[in-house]
Amino acid sequence: NPKNVESDEERDMLRFLGFLMGNSVLNKCPLALDLPRFFYQKLGGEPVTFDDYRRDVDVLNWLAVDKLTSDSTFNIPLANGTYKELKSGGAAIRVNASNFDEFFELASACRMAEFDAAIDLMREGMGLVIPVDEFCLLSAEELEGKICGSPEISFEALKQVVTCNLEADHAKVFWEVLEHDLSGRDRSDFLRFACGYRRLPPDPTQFRQRVTVSSRGG
Repeated sequence: NPKNVESDEERDMLRFLGFLMGNSVLNKCPLALDLPRFFYQKLGGEPVTFDDYRRDVDVLNWLAVDKLTSDSTFNIPLANGTYKELKSGGAAIRVNASNFDEFFELASACRMAEFDAAIDLMREGMGLVIPVDEFCLLSAEELEGKICGSPEISFEALKQVVTCNLEADHAKVFWEVLEHDLSGRDRSDFLRFACGYRRLPPDPTQFRQRVTVSSRGG
């Protein structure tokens, strides 16, 4: 959730997260982050719309003229659970049909911008590792793939980073289990058990960790 980044500690933590994200891109070792596509659009400097926000972050059912109540004011809830006045004295200004357009414009702009300070700090941290211009040329989908990989690992992808040194019969069973008995999430768990990472980069051949399976003492 977005939050005010007023303290030096909070700013440093967000820069460090950005540093880790940049490092994951540089070293082809994705982080297991589950962030909305809207976040990567903002991070890479892609244009975003209110529909993008409602699709990925919060549908904001209350932001409709037919959802107005006697308690509706120019003081709105943010994604982190706090409230913010959209204008001076907003908590005392009732929303009605005559001022709804103004309310909608201010509320939607406020909600779409509430991540900006945190994202700017993360972008700053990433820039310590990789050139900002480099990742700003990527689409949101490409940027997400480079930072986070995919939570689902296919058998074909996993096979490219695993070396099996078992006897032929045992190796056959091992590969069959990985291919047919494990889900994509299960393969992610296997990878984490084997080398500490949950995800692979979009091109598994670039993964710098290798997993070797062998019999005890072999």
